[in-house]
Amino acid sequence: MRGILLCLVLVLTSSGAEAQGRWRSYDGGSREIIAGASVCPMDDAVTANYFCFGLSCSAERPLSFEVLFAGGEMADEVTGVLEVDGLEVARLPMARVRPPEGESVYYAAYDPAAHGAAVEALKGGTRATVSLVSPVFTLRHEMGLRWSARMIEEAMAACGSEMAAPVAPVAEPAPVAEGATLPVIAIPTVPAPAPAPDLPAPALEVLAEVRDACIDGTVTVQEGFVTETDLDLDGVPDLVVDYGGAACSSMGTLFCGSAGCLQALYRQLPGGGYDLVYRANIYGFETNQVTVTEMSTHGSYCGRVGAEGCTLRFVWEDGKLVPLE
Repeated sequence: MRGILLCLVLVLTSSGAEAQGRWRSYDGGSREIIAGASVCPMDDAVTANYFCFGLSCSAERPLSFEVLFAGGEMADEVTGVLEVDGLEVARLPMARVRPPEGESVYYAAYDPAAHGAAVEALKGGTRATVSLVSPVFTLRHEMGLRWSARMIEEAMAACGSEMAAPVAPVAEPAPVAEGATLPVIAIPTVPAPAPAPDLPAPALEVLAEVRDACIDGTVTVQEGFVTETDLDLDGVPDLVVDYGGAACSSMGTLFCGSAGCLQALYRQLPGGGYDLVYRANIYGFETNQVTVTEMSTHGSYCGRVGAEGCTLRFVWEDGKLVPLE
């Protein structure tokens, strides 16, 4: 299975290489897949962590949405929020079917009536985002949809699933008797979104991402959300954006967990603007006087028990963080 779905979760930029955005078909493996189509948007050869999303079926399981990942801890039951080109197309109640030793596998059964439109969106869209939302942590990954139509259609044909269920006829409403009083239905008002605080552009983008993931709640920016610091010691202030500093009222630890909080490091460019150089769940980091940056992370990043911890070392080269062997 690892040879078929090679994808990892810790990344140096938020967008993967071209191959990472391409959907593939597969079968067989340890899960005895009859047919499947998936994309693995996150790749890190250093930690061997990955994240894959797709649809598949086996001899014992009908066509289902699936998420496979290694690196990080999640609850046994999560909500998968699927967005295509910025629009939410499905919410999938997903359950873990494999213990988290190494690889976690989550499934949600495909329902043609409920999910047909979502699959059509995956086939016709450009970009998709999958978020696994739990009370303790949220994983959120963006992925490309190149070749998705062909791969999904082949998998669904092999699994014997219909793209859409028959639509039941809609009954005509009963006529209203003359003089009858109709009930008044109160339409709830939707509060206007909170005004954006005065923050640098990268922080505003992160804040928008947190607000999108904060289901049925509001987001409050706290102290420590944005920190200016010279990451590469070039004399120009850079930015660190801590997702944990944007608190969601309905989910207290939206982007934080036993692996720390999701943090994004941005290097300020000489001509203005910022470049995202690192984004991962970490405990903290430190850059010494020879421009070696050390990231303190969950033990799983080094193949250890989480509580043992791990230190990843990077060196700055031409404005980029390059892993040290």
